Amino acid sequence: MQTKGEISKEFLYANAKCGDSEEERYLQKQIINQLKIKNIYGRDLNIKCKILHFDEGNRFARYMVGFGAGAATTTIKIELENQQNEKIGEFEVSAEMKMGAFGGSALNTLEESAVKIVNFVEKNYIK
Repeated sequence: MQTKGEISKEFLYANAKCGDSEEERYLQKQIINQLKIKNIYGRDLNIKCKILHFDEGNRFARYMVGFGAGAATTTIKIELENQQNEKIGEFEVSAEMKMGAFGGSALNTLEESAVKIVNFVEKNYIK
């Protein structure tokens, strides 16, 4: 993960707002689910996410060949804002899926990214 900006643990809760594509809505739902699991879902810190790259790869190649053939990849830009909509940080998250049951779903890269995003935010920004 690449980070920019000063890190300050001054928030108790976080929420997410991603873009309008189907994949971004799915990512937003996954981030919110992770925040709820960790009991840090609320309105203190805004996690804004934008998918910069989403390649579903080739599910059949992942299933038949393996070894990284047909890998699904994703790169997501995250901007963090306080309640006054002031940007307080940003970072990028990447995920790759090289194999999975029956080739695996490319959406797994978004689920993995959501876990990475919430873990990073919790570690660095949540009290």
